[in-house]
Amino acid sequence: MVRGKVLIINMYNEGSWQQGLKQAITAMRQGIYKGHDASYTRHTIWLGNFNLHHLMWDEGRNAHLFTRESSERSQLLIDTLTEFNLQMALLKDVLMLCTLVSGNYTRPDNVFTSTLLTDAVVH
Repeated sequence: MVRGKVLIINMYNEGSWQQGLKQAITAMRQGIYKGHDASYTRHTIWLGNFNLHHLMWDEGRNAHLFTRESSERSQLLIDTLTEFNLQMALLKDVLMLCTLVSGNYTRPDNVFTSTLLTDAVVH
């Protein structure tokens, strides 16, 4: 059983600005480095619309979304997940949104949790 405080950050990232992600990174770093004990950030959930496409979570058939610019923007998220030891809670290829232009399903939404919470996610 997982116990303790959970920091939940629900974000929306508009286009290429990624302000929600940048604000979440700042909040996490301030919480960690301002002397909070380890339990403050032991359990973390990041969720929302990241507006990022990457082969790590999107289907391969959406390769047209994996541009150089998209990869560079996604790299900030990937590096941050490593820094804070966050894991993708949803299985790869769980699609969220049917785009009007192509009719393809994509995954701009995602859920990332601290390692201790990953096994607690049921569905």
